[in-house]
Amino acid sequence: MSITLCMIVRDEAEWIGNAISSVKGLARQIEVVDTGSRDGTAELAARLGAEVYSFELNDDTSAARNEGLKRAAGDWILVLDADEAISGSDFGRIRELVKDEKFAGYALVQRNYANDTYREDFVWCLDDDCPESHGFRGTPGRITTLALHWRRSAAWKRRLKLMRRQPAWATSGRMRRSGGRHS
Repeated sequence: MSITLCMIVRDEAEWIGNAISSVKGLARQIEVVDTGSRDGTAELAARLGAEVYSFELNDDTSAARNEGLKRAAGDWILVLDADEAISGSDFGRIRELVKDEKFAGYALVQRNYANDTYREDFVWCLDDDCPESHGFRGTPGRITTLALHWRRSAAWKRRLKLMRRQPAWATSGRMRRSGGRHS
């Protein structure tokens, strides 16, 4: 089973290198739909091996997402934001998930490294087995567990991030993310 990474980006040069590097060895194809970056994001993504497509955003990120979905060649599509990364320690689990014929998609739980120890779902991770947490500067703790690692995010929910590619797959409606960035 092959996996295609699909990303929508705009001015994410600071983050995109880590996101793309994190899926090397997992995703066979890396697609980046750039919606008008001015900071070198598209060029950096291309240097890292991504297929980069320009897309004029008209206040409808679902149209940009659909542009990426229609170009995906993998059996499965992994959706990441530029400030997200997949832990190499989770590759095996993801490979097992995509072998299961019963499901069309998975909502993955994100691991968020944070300093907010007052959150109800905060979990101390002093003995965290994920290499991404090593070197985290701040209180050694995390929010939730499993497949995705976020560097900066105010979102704490499960979201559909891994889906079987189907010709009719499309997103609709305005998609947004806190802080006004793409979803």
